[in-house]
Amino acid sequence: MVLTSVLSKKWRYTWRGMPKLVFTDDMVTMSSNHLCLQLKKYKLVSAIFHVLLFHNGPETLEFHCSLVHLHMESEFAQMISYLARGNKVKQLFFLSDKRSYKLPVSFFSLQGLELVYLDNCTLEPPLTFTRFRSLTSMTLWNVEVSAQMLQHILSKCPLLQYLCLNELRKGIDSVARGNEFTFVNLLPCVPLIQTLDISKYYMKYLCAGGMPHKLPASLVHLKDLFLYVCLLEQNEISSALCIIRSSPVLEGIIFQMYDNDKLPVRQTPANFLDVEGYPDLKLDHLESLVIEMFSNLPLEMDFVKLIMAKSPVLKNVRIELNANVSVDEELKMLRELVSHPISRASPSAKLTVMFDNDKLPVRQTPANFLDPEGYPDLKLDHLEMLEMYNYSNLPLEMEFVKLIMAKSPVLKKVRIELNDNVSVDEELKMLRDLVRLPFPWASHSANLIFVRP
Repeated sequence: MVLTSVLSKKWRYTWRGMPKLVFTDDMVTMSSNHLCLQLKKYKLVSAIFHVLLFHNGPETLEFHCSLVHLHMESEFAQMISYLARGNKVKQLFFLSDKRSYKLPVSFFSLQGLELVYLDNCTLEPPLTFTRFRSLTSMTLWNVEVSAQMLQHILSKCPLLQYLCLNELRKGIDSVARGNEFTFVNLLPCVPLIQTLDISKYYMKYLCAGGMPHKLPASLVHLKDLFLYVCLLEQNEISSALCIIRSSPVLEGIIFQMYDNDKLPVRQTPANFLDVEGYPDLKLDHLESLVIEMFSNLPLEMDFVKLIMAKSPVLKNVRIELNANVSVDEELKMLRELVSHPISRASPSAKLTVMFDNDKLPVRQTPANFLDPEGYPDLKLDHLEMLEMYNYSNLPLEMEFVKLIMAKSPVLKKVRIELNDNVSVDEELKMLRDLVRLPFPWASHSANLIFVRP
């Protein structure tokens, strides 16, 4: 900050009007012995207070403070007290390395806050706390807070639209402390919520005891839902379905699977997600479904089938495979999806299967002169079987298969035997493409089967 005055008078006071201030404890570099750390802390604190004292920026001030090594908790309390006087902080980001650090009382006086991001601290409002009247976004990472306090704080944020609760520790004692607190208690506190993001351990705690078929009051503004879910735990999938069923304008769902290889407390029945069991489930606005860490369990695929069958405007379904899914397992899954395509309420829905580190979806087969639309007079009204041998996975070969299947209303079986030179990776790409972009079948009973000699 001081060095800018050397450049020109124009830059000397430029920093005073910056709308965004970011302070981290690595801004001052010194050796790591105790005396140097104390000197580093002194220099950083002096610089921060110097900036705050002379800052005269706009009302929309964004304040970042990441103090994970220097233990500046008491100094941070003074900073917040100073900022609370002007009441101009709109966005506050605070990261600490001391989970037991209790946010100062002055934090709850920042009535201009619109966004707050807290990481690794303790949240306990004073008795005098009334509300955050302007807060629309709240993210809590590893924040120590009792269930009673969390419910109290959320109920005092009348405009909250975005809520992220993330807890990395095993066990939810930091949230629970013996209090009963479920989604039934949480969700009425945030009637305007548009984005809900709940991590693994919060999910376990908030789902305890199960959920009703549907919430008493619908989440009429919820558009994006991100949940960690163990489908084998009936309480968790029941809770997830309750939220989905209670969200009439839901547009996007992201589920990250976890612990699906462990023995659940209350196991989900095998037929729990059958489409026929959900006649009242309607997802008229859902456009996107993402399943992360997909382990290829029957219940996971049943969930995908259920959502695709109930979403008439669905555009994209992306399945990101867990690293523990072998190539053979993926091949088997893709072959099954090709031979028995998932029923889709949306004819334009695309299903993409990839590993979670894939960057791009599988490339589509190019169009050419075998496009079915170019053969309006071709009719195969009696064709029941098509077999192809020595299939090399060339674009023309696939286009021929598509053409025949589009023109054969009584076709029963299509059997394609792959050439030895078709690698496993090529077969995977081909099957992924067929799953993602299914082509028209004139016969609803036709089975498409790929085999190796």
